[in-house]
Formats: sequence, C-alpha cells, structure tokens
Amino acid sequence: MSKLRRYRHLSVSVAALFLVLMFAWWYGPTPGGAGWARDNVTLHSLITEEGEIILQTALPVRKGDIYITADNRRFTAVAVKDGVAGMRFDGYEQLSQGKAEAPSDLAPWLLAGDLKLGDQDGVVEAMPEAGGARLVVLYHTHSDESYIQGDGFSNAPGLRSGGIYQVGDAMTASLQTDGWTVYHDLTNHSPHDAMAYTRSRRTVFQDLTLRPFALFDVHRDAGPGGPYAWSFQGQPTSKVLLVVGQQNPLMLVNMFLAERLKGVADYLYPGLVKGIFIAHGNYNQDLDPGALLLEFGTEQTPKTAAQNGAALFGHVISATLGPAK
Repeated sequence: MSKLRRYRHLSVSVAALFLVLMFAWWYGPTPGGAGWARDNVTLHSLITEEGEIILQTALPVRKGDIYITADNRRFTAVAVKDGVAGMRFDGYEQLSQGKAEAPSDLAPWLLAGDLKLGDQDGVVEAMPEAGGARLVVLYHTHSDESYIQGDGFSNAPGLRSGGIYQVGDAMTASLQTDGWTVYHDLTNHSPHDAMAYTRSRRTVFQDLTLRPFALFDVHRDAGPGGPYAWSFQGQPTSKVLLVVGQQNPLMLVNMFLAERLKGVADYLYPGLVKGIFIAHGNYNQDLDPGALLLEFGTEQTPKTAAQNGAALFGHVISATLGPAK
C-alpha cells in the first residue's frame, strides 16, 4: 500500500471514529442523567459522625460527594450504603467574596472587583456591567415535577408540564422586576427517565446561542418537605439547594458562581439557601460556566412556598450578577 493510500485509509478511519464518538456524545446518556428517574424514589440521608442528618435528598449520593451546609460547614461522603451516606467534616468553607479568581478564559463575566454592599437597599453589586443584552435562561430538565399541595400530584401525568414551570415563572417575574431579560425555556423533556438530561442538553445548546449570562435548570427535590421549610416575612417559603456537577471541566467556575450566589443570599435573605451539593455527574454544566441546578422544595412542599423561594432567589441572582441594562 502506498503512503498516499495509507494516509487516506487512516484519514477515513479517524473521521469514522470521530462521527461515532459524536453520535454517542449527542444521543447517549449524559452523566448526571443516568439513574435519576424518581418514579421509585431512593431517599439519601447524609449523616455526620455525630449522628446529625445534614441533608435528605433524592439526588444520587456517592462516595466523594461534597455538601456545604447552610452554616458553611464542608463535609465529604466517605461511605454510602442503603441510602445512608457517612459524612466527614472537613472544616468551614470560605465563600467566594471579594476579588474573583475565576480564569478569564472560562468566565470573563466572573472577573469582578470587591463586593460592594449597598448602604440603602442591601443590593450587592457583585459583577460589572458588560455590553449587550443582560440575559438569564431558565429551563426544566424534569418537566413533570410538581407539588402535591397546589397541583394535586407529585409528577404531571403523561407528557404534560408540571408545577415546576410555575416556579420558573416566579423566578422569571422576579428577575424581570430587577430589569433583567429572561428567557424561560418551556421545552418539555418528559418522560422523567434516564434520557431526560440528553434531551435537555439539546435545549441548552440552542439556548446558548442567545449568549446568556447564566443558565439555571429549575427542579424540585423529593422526600419530606420539612427540611426545605422556611418562612420569609411571615410567608411560607421554600429553601433552595444549589447543585454542582463534579464530572465537568468547568466545575471550579460553576462552583465559584454557586458560592458567590450563596454568599449574596446569606447577606440578603439569611436561611434561603439550604446548602451546596457537589455531586457526581455533570448536569449539562460542562456546556457553560454560568450553569447551575436549583432544587426548590420537594413534592411535599406547597407550590406557593416554592414560588416564593424562587422569587427571592431571582433577586439574589440579580444582585450577584450586577445591575441589569
């Protein structure tokens, strides 16, 4: 075989391998999606060495996962068996405040000066203004998620959209009140199965063409509603859990944003953020440094409480990203 023929043969083989890998990446299951169907919910309890339950969640929990509590204690899962995760205390987390250290090539909009606390209205101007539209995208990988108190069911039957969409509406209205442009993507990714994240991944690709500042995948957790229960100005309000995927080259930048959001929330609305869960999977966060997953309550949480929590967190997002244009 001549050198030219060998070269052509090698080129064809490489091209074929590339197409196979692209097909598998696009249509295959994505980390963070597999095994996340909640038709048969497995509730995981994260328990400290002293026996304190610091989190109960339907999210998959594996050895090495990290949880930062509301009071900024950092724990690592050292053993997981039968729905119980033994957690090791690693110290207190220093939330990202002051000058950002995020790599400019990954997230130039995260490079900010020192946080400035508003003297009058408490607004934190954490991020500088940038040219162009100030856009936030909201979407729902698990489109059927609902609230028994408000919807009458925990998951919308068939391919209908669930009550989680109204939670997204509440966050949308809050951000718009603050002057932000919001695209609330209503694409339905049902059924609620292991391929939901593959379907929502295509949605994220489309939404990224809008060049948003941040993308939030809005969910609800599953299990008892008590751990998410909170009250703000006398109104039942759901806490929010921030979720960051570990299997993700942008994980450090996503984590920076999550910590910045929690720091601002702790200043504006102490108690609103339940914690930050750093889990196995990527939850499509490898596609953008401003991508996060948000959990507002469980199916046992009144939907109005979840909507109230989402509205407050919309103001947190606005305050964190800076003044809208």
